[in-house]
Amino acid sequence: MQLAINPEGFKQDGSYRQGEPFSFDWDADGEWAATVDADRWSAEVMLRFSDQMPRPEPGEMWSGNFVRCFRGQEFLQWTRTTFNSVRPDQYGVLVFR
Repeated sequence: MQLAINPEGFKQDGSYRQGEPFSFDWDADGEWAATVDADRWSAEVMLRFSDQMPRPEPGEMWSGNFVRCFRGQEFLQWTRTTFNSVRPDQYGVLVFR
C-alpha cells in the first residue's frame, strides 16, 4: 500500500502487487496533515484499521518506508532502496507493540 500526501492537503493512495501496475483500488481511511516551515517540514498520518488494512497484533512486523520528494531537488528515504523507492524487499521493519 502507498499513501502520498502534501502540505496542500492532497492525498493519493493505492497499492502495488508484484508484477502488476499500481492500482488505485485501495483507499486509505484516516486523516493526514503536512506543513512546511522555514527550517523544517512535518507530516502526520492517522490511519483507521479496517478489512482492507487489519489492525496488527503486538509483535507483528510490517515492512515499510518513508520518502520525501521536494520539487525534483530533494529525495530522502528512511530506508535506502536501489533503482526506485518501491522495493518492499529493501524496506525497513515496523514492529507493533
